[in-house]
Amino acid sequence: MSARPGLVYWLGSKLYLGVTNRCNAVPIIVQRGPSFSMPEDSGFAKLPEDEEEPTAQDMFEAVDNAYASDPRKKMIGMGENDEGVTFAGYGEPLLRLDTILEAAQIIRETRHGVPLRIKTNGLMPGGDNASAAQQLAAAGIKSASVFLPGADPNTFAKFAQAESPELNFGMVCDFIGQLSEAGLDVECTTVKRDGIDVSAVRQLAMALGATETRAVSFHP
Repeated sequence: MSARPGLVYWLGSKLYLGVTNRCNAVPIIVQRGPSFSMPEDSGFAKLPEDEEEPTAQDMFEAVDNAYASDPRKKMIGMGENDEGVTFAGYGEPLLRLDTILEAAQIIRETRHGVPLRIKTNGLMPGGDNASAAQQLAAAGIKSASVFLPGADPNTFAKFAQAESPELNFGMVCDFIGQLSEAGLDVECTTVKRDGIDVSAVRQLAMALGATETRAVSFHP
């Protein structure tokens, strides 16, 4: 059984789920630059615009099928070498927080050894960062990758281009801290490009509670 278009993609043995195309800031993949593209063998694609967004059941079935039959998962199973499943995609997964929480619960009930992760811009609609972080932890999501395109409000605003003023630098910084306090391992990523002080971003991320930082390449 093949997953619906845009729902599943891979980076090595890491399984990613496309949650939504909707964004509340510049999509993380677009932050990589105009000539950037995902690896051809990843199978990455946007979700079809003319279809409903995937349900929690769709996500579970894609994960269950991958662990049952895809050699990239079947070979390693759900042991300590498994890099797990990441809620990600073209858009911002937090825009569908309830669906992610439901999917995580179903996955955990059936395949409880699967490590779960979320890749996000950290801009939480409604701004209730503490509640969102606690809900993610309670659902069994163990780690988060948060995009941090600057170490100060002005740089962040320039590159994030969030859709409203309340989706700002302070919100992301608070969310990183709340995720850490809730017990998630937090990685902060940024882009190596003119105008972004990677060293300052790393220092800020670690001060906020991140356990790891990573700077990815820019493709002009």
